[in-house]
Amino acid sequence: QSPTIGLFFMASDYIKFISNIHSYLESDMVFIDPMTSKYLDLLKNDKFYGTYPVAKLNDIEIFFMHYTSKEQVIKKWNRRIKRINWDHILYKFNDQNGCTEEDIQNFEMLPLKHKICFTVNEDYEKYSSVIKIHSPKRHNFIHASYEPFGNNKAVDINKLINDL
Repeated sequence: QSPTIGLFFMASDYIKFISNIHSYLESDMVFIDPMTSKYLDLLKNDKFYGTYPVAKLNDIEIFFMHYTSKEQVIKKWNRRIKRINWDHILYKFNDQNGCTEEDIQNFEMLPLKHKICFTVNEDYEKYSSVIKIHSPKRHNFIHASYEPFGNNKAVDINKLINDL
């Protein structure tokens, strides 16, 4: 039911997004040329970059990597926003997409009831919302880890969500 399925944010933009989620969700989405993204230097070596829509909500950028058109983005985004259950929401973060320790700290400080962060970096385990996971090696530094789904050694995501 999340509007964030099939897309990604750079880590610092995601922190901004969830810090003021209601305001961002009420903002008009403006599509931009992917080659004008403020993150172009980080993303230009991704062989798929430029093949999917990129949009801005105010000062953040969203990369709709599993979408084929602006129309598809708008339709699914708006439909999913309407389905958000604010009483049953989990804020999930990980050490991908340019994530720094400052981003982890900022996520940790957010006054959100249900939040979880996945990392492969042992230095981040000191934060209470962080769960250390083992990840297959990735060659693209933008995607440092992956997120476990279902029953995983570190955490049972399905149980976590169902217990909210």
